[in-house]
Amino acid sequence: MKKKYFLILIRSYNAFLIRSYKIFLRFVGITRDKTSRHLFRLFQIATYIIIGLFLVDISSIYFGSEPFGQFGDFFGGVANPILTFLTFMGLIMTIIIQKKELVLTRKEMRDSSNALRQQVINQDKQRFEDTFFSLLDEHNRILTNITSYDEMDSETSMVAIVRNNLIGGPLIFNEDTESVYEKKDKLLKMYPQVNQYARVLYQILKFVASNCPTSTVKDSFSSGSLKKTTSSKEEKLYTSIIRSFLSEDIYYLLLINCFCESEDDQFFEYKLLIERYAFFEHFGNHNKRYNTHLIDKLVRSYDEKAFGDNRRVDDII
Repeated sequence: MKKKYFLILIRSYNAFLIRSYKIFLRFVGITRDKTSRHLFRLFQIATYIIIGLFLVDISSIYFGSEPFGQFGDFFGGVANPILTFLTFMGLIMTIIIQKKELVLTRKEMRDSSNALRQQVINQDKQRFEDTFFSLLDEHNRILTNITSYDEMDSETSMVAIVRNNLIGGPLIFNEDTESVYEKKDKLLKMYPQVNQYARVLYQILKFVASNCPTSTVKDSFSSGSLKKTTSSKEEKLYTSIIRSFLSEDIYYLLLINCFCESEDDQFFEYKLLIERYAFFEHFGNHNKRYNTHLIDKLVRSYDEKAFGDNRRVDDII
């Protein structure tokens, strides 16, 4: 029977400790290690000592004060260092808790800062892609207009412009005394739609170089920065999308449109962009009926970077 009451007493005491521990955690907070539990144990010890002193104090009323006065002096001399030590340990553990919480707070702030930085990067990329694909739609619209074949006006199609002249027609690409610059001027004046397409393409390439989130040029777009840097993978990805819409005829027109031999030429940055993004990587072997002398000269005017891994022009370059 006594054992049963003893077990009930133990269970009640454990339940009391659990409730007390929960109340204690409301004040000091929960730590990820055992610091909160150690603090609670220190609190228990200090509480037991205070209760013991209180009981001794009460007992002194019934048994006289002289012996208890002597005992009090003795106990006080022993208890004070103990309580001071417990207070000191509690202070140290509080400092440790604060230090750990500070470390966690710094980590959370760092993670939050990284997440915010990544969010800004994603927003920049989203804005860039929205503008890029909007420009690409305009590019493709103009490209469709100048490459579509119209039986009523067949001479204005890009196919007709290239084939009628590269084969040896009298307009632009025939071998005569005109310089390449004169031929290019004639092309742009006689076919303004070609000039418009070339301007749109240039603006898209410039936009990629200046605004792509991972661009190595970014806001410092200039002929100098284009020559000193190489394109990032993302830049090549976006420009490859543009390049995928181009036909063989477009390559011939770009060859002469972006031709220049001086850094002072207004088309020099355009030429650097063509070279930067290996825009002629899929340029094929030109037809032997074409003006090979002029085309070879145009090909040689570009850096080999413009042709990327294209091996079909090795014999020309």
